Amino acid sequence: MLLSPFTRRSGSMPLHHAETALHRRLEPGEHVVLYDRATGEHLTAVVADVADDCYRLRVGTRITATEAASRVVPAAPSCEGWLSTGDIVALLAAARRAERDIAAALAELEGGDRADLRTASTT
Repeated sequence: MLLSPFTRRSGSMPLHHAETALHRRLEPGEHVVLYDRATGEHLTAVVADVADDCYRLRVGTRITATEAASRVVPAAPSCEGWLSTGDIVALLAAARRAERDIAAALAELEGGDRADLRTASTT
C-alpha cells in the first residue's frame, strides 16, 4: 500500500476489503497495521467506519517492524500468565466493541420504553 502525502496529513484513508489479504471483514474500532511500500514504514490504524466493502481508516503513529510483527502475529502466551502488548490491545478493542453494543442496546430500550409510555398515556 502506498500512502500519499495527503493521506498522511489528513490521517484518514479509504481501504477496500479486496485490497487486503484478510479472510474476514473488519469491524469499527478494530486496530490494524499498515505497511507503506514507498517508505518502508509500518503504521498503526483504527477502523473508523465500514460501508459495504470499504473501510475508513484513521492512520496513527509509526511503529517498528518488530512491533508490527508482534501485532500481526502475536507471540504465544507466556506460561507465567503475562500479557503481551498485543493481548492488551485485543482486550481493549473487545471492551470497546462491547461498550458500543451495550450503549446501542440501551438506547434501543430507552426508545422503546418512551414509545410504550406515549401509547399508555393516550389511551
